[in-house]
Amino acid sequence: MDEPRGEGQGRAMLPCPSLALYFRSRASLWWPATVALVLMLAAAFEYSGLGGYDSFYDSGVYLESARMIRRGYSEYGAVFSSQPPLWLPLLRFSFYLCGESFLAGQVLMATASVVTIAAVIAAVAQLQGRLAALLAAALFTLAPVELSSSHLVIAEEPSVAFAAVAMAAGVRYSSVGRRVWLVVAAIAITCSILTKLFGLYTVPAIMLLIIAKWWRAPMLDRRARVQGLTSDIFIIGAISIGAIVVLVPPAGLPTVWDQAVRFHLKAASVSQGIPADNWQMVLRIWLSVDFQWIIIALSALCLFGGWQGLVVLTWWICILAGLLLQRPLFMHHLLVLVPAAAVAAAFGWGQLWEWSLDWCRATTLSMRVPAIGGAAACLTLAAFLAVQLWNGFRGYKNFVDLSSLQTIATDELAAEKLRRLTARADRVLTDAQGIAFLAQRDVPPGLTDTSFKRIAAGYLSARQVIDESERYHVRAALLWTGRLNQMPEVSAWVRERFSRHESFDEGRVLWFSAR
Repeated sequence: MDEPRGEGQGRAMLPCPSLALYFRSRASLWWPATVALVLMLAAAFEYSGLGGYDSFYDSGVYLESARMIRRGYSEYGAVFSSQPPLWLPLLRFSFYLCGESFLAGQVLMATASVVTIAAVIAAVAQLQGRLAALLAAALFTLAPVELSSSHLVIAEEPSVAFAAVAMAAGVRYSSVGRRVWLVVAAIAITCSILTKLFGLYTVPAIMLLIIAKWWRAPMLDRRARVQGLTSDIFIIGAISIGAIVVLVPPAGLPTVWDQAVRFHLKAASVSQGIPADNWQMVLRIWLSVDFQWIIIALSALCLFGGWQGLVVLTWWICILAGLLLQRPLFMHHLLVLVPAAAVAAAFGWGQLWEWSLDWCRATTLSMRVPAIGGAAACLTLAAFLAVQLWNGFRGYKNFVDLSSLQTIATDELAAEKLRRLTARADRVLTDAQGIAFLAQRDVPPGLTDTSFKRIAAGYLSARQVIDESERYHVRAALLWTGRLNQMPEVSAWVRERFSRHESFDEGRVLWFSAR
């Protein structure tokens, strides 16, 4: 029998519930503190080393295009734009904050990466738990394609960020049913598509989240479920149409469709490549085939995760299928697969973790078994992250190799000579728009994009190049990447127009006239 508790003893025991509540409240802060720490580390990593010259061709095209639009030339009209109408406004907004520089574009990319990490953590924490969420964040951050592409000024990075936010908000809506999260998801997925069309690959997973929300409503009859689902689809459609109406420039929807959609279809029709070739490129995301199969195996475990696993697997498979059919497929395109693959692998690992815990609870052995099982799981996770860390930094090291550093040095030398041989107001004809941007020289607005795809698809002819150059009285021609050299008429016109030239390695030439 318990001894009777005296008055003094009772007063001594009063602080105990308060102490328990105090420690419980402190323990509940570990997750927000951990997420904040992860995001701080990610931000420190992403924002380090910004501001340097980027020799990637697409970066120069986008930066120069955004600058020419700031000069007053219309997008999709005077300035050819192969991306949806939200991408270049995002870049111009970054110009407004950071000035017309490579730093502005790279800050936008770094911010998008941090937002993606936060969205991935939020989505996986709701779907599979907090440990799996941290694993997903690590897999995304350390993926070699993310490491090598995070400082490139490309539309894929912000499009991926919007898609990840849409998934996190969609998961939240499917769980709690508050339509504010549906609105957030609809806005985010619309922004993703209007930044890069790859955002379309996330739409099936968003729709599946909405269907799951109403499917798991046992208190409603079939008619109420259908009405709710119809209302949700109407909300998404209204937000998407409204965003398109607001963002479509004066050039009009047909022109936007022609340059942002039909152009890519024509480029695909004249491009070589088959899904098997694309698959080989996809396998190089983590650079190690063995490690890649671990990611795929973990992703396959999503099949055992109920409706949550089905949503994650749908997201991963739809993006993968889209990339396998993409022509031409470039390495930086694979960035759109990284968040979905990281989420799927982390979800699969979480499934293994749950199975191991269930086995430990069901065992009749001593209490050491759960401890041994937990320690083994932690060691497995540590080894998993160690391999990913090694492969990630190996990929980043291979990307920034001696040859790329030599390329940057040569490009910077060309930019310096271009600044010295031309005036600030002079226009320059070039197929290396990043060098013109670095030299703070404008190009004719119709020639901000002289890509192989545009030439092959018939969207840029030699006659157009010559006419645009003559209209804007170009004072120099930098034939650098071989894109304009494949047009003999342009090469002949340049040699006739300019009396002097300076040659660099690999047949790259700067043509100019004596002032």
